[in-house]
Amino acid sequence: MTKKKKEVQAKTGKVKEENTIKDNTKPEKKEESAKEKENTGGSREIAEETREKGKEKTRGKAKEEDKEKGKEEDKEKTKEESQKKEEKAEKEKSQEGRKKEGEKVNIVSEDVYTIPLKAAYRTKPDYKRTRKAIQLLLSYLRRHTKSTNIRIDSQLNKHIWRHGASRPPRKIQIKAVKDSEGRVTATLLQ
Repeated sequence: MTKKKKEVQAKTGKVKEENTIKDNTKPEKKEESAKEKENTGGSREIAEETREKGKEKTRGKAKEEDKEKGKEEDKEKTKEESQKKEEKAEKEKSQEGRKKEGEKVNIVSEDVYTIPLKAAYRTKPDYKRTRKAIQLLLSYLRRHTKSTNIRIDSQLNKHIWRHGASRPPRKIQIKAVKDSEGRVTATLLQ
């Protein structure tokens, strides 16, 4: 063995024993002459080393990809769990908001308002005017009743939408009833 070959084998951890018994059943490979080994400069050994390094790199990349996939799955699981928690919280709030049978709600205040909705006509696309009128109604009630929990009665909603999406009423009179829980119910005054 040449010195180069021994060095390469020592680095890669592949050391051949020189005292091995040759098996007669397998054909023997011709050993390269010393001149040929010097000419190639141990390129075969180097090529083998580079192949092994490449395999290690691809294994490392695969491990990194597996880690990334695991992280993404963890994120998805946490998102699903948070969505479930939010849904439970919403259900609890909606159940709290419902009246129990036989339970009376104390009315705190009852007011009549005339709400101008002509600002809805300033919105450019005509088909968004009624939607804007509903937003104006809600913002007016939030400002004057100091409550964020506002319900619009179905008759009031039908009255606002009766001419379609592009022609809401210019002004409207409503009756706002605020209960002890802070809920405001807006009904049409007629």
